[in-house]
Formats: sequence, C-alpha cells, structure tokens
Amino acid sequence: MDVIPSILALARLGATGRAWEAFIEAGLDAVTTDAKVLTLKGRLLKEKARAARNGTQSRLFRASALAYAEAAALNPDSYPLINAATMSLFAGEPDHMRI
Repeated sequence: MDVIPSILALARLGATGRAWEAFIEAGLDAVTTDAKVLTLKGRLLKEKARAARNGTQSRLFRASALAYAEAAALNPDSYPLINAATMSLFAGEPDHMRI
C-alpha cells in the first residue's frame, strides 16, 4: 500500500477528486482488511460529503462512518471511532454509533 501517502497528500492539498480517483485506480476501494486503507477511505468520503449537497451528502457521510467503523473493528483506536460517530451524526443518524 505504498500509494497511501501520495493519496493522503492529495487529500491534504484539497485535491479530493484526484485523491479519490487515485484511490480507485489503485484498487483500494475493494480492500476490506486493512485499517489504514479503510481510514483513508473514510477521510476521502468525508471530504466528498462536505462538498456534496442534498441527499448525496447524507449518503456519503454514512459511507464514511461505515469505513471508519470497519477500520476500528480491525484495529481499535480512538481516531476512527470518533470519526465514525461524528460522520453518523452528520448523516443524521446520531444513535448509529452509540455504545
């Protein structure tokens, strides 16, 4: 997963669209067993949601929450858990990540 740092750099520069394209091109969208990849997926979906409008925004926040939750399930850590809860809240599902 040596492409992760370059994709993350694109996201940090605000080039979310290009970062998402690189993520897809690298086949990372199919990865389900790597917490770092899932955390990056959550971040990219969060950025896409922030730029979206209407019903698309809620769907993308929900997908971001799921990616963060899947990352946390593989490698329990506060960062993806906090983001999963926050993205659920933004998706309009505040009880979704309640413990």
